[in-house]
Amino acid sequence: MGGRDTVWQSVAGFTQGDEAYGATNEQFIGAYTEYAVASAKMMTQKPTALNSLQAASAPVVSVTGWQMLFDYAAVSAGQTVLIHGAAGNVGA
Repeated sequence: MGGRDTVWQSVAGFTQGDEAYGATNEQFIGAYTEYAVASAKMMTQKPTALNSLQAASAPVVSVTGWQMLFDYAAVSAGQTVLIHGAAGNVGA
């Protein structure tokens, strides 16, 4: 998460120095490094309303919520869901 050092010419929507966020890969592993190569489909522009810390945590927290609702609980349209303890984040 952070500024771009290098952007391949074929990557649309990003320029060198853009602040971006996302995940380095679909397994959400291997991001604890100074530099990483990420797929453009897993990245987007960092919203100006989020600081770097908030933007860095958003992808994992969002995917965890999605997985719990749709992959494990199989929630579908019309169902009611009670979200209990939503004030924290994953692992809090």
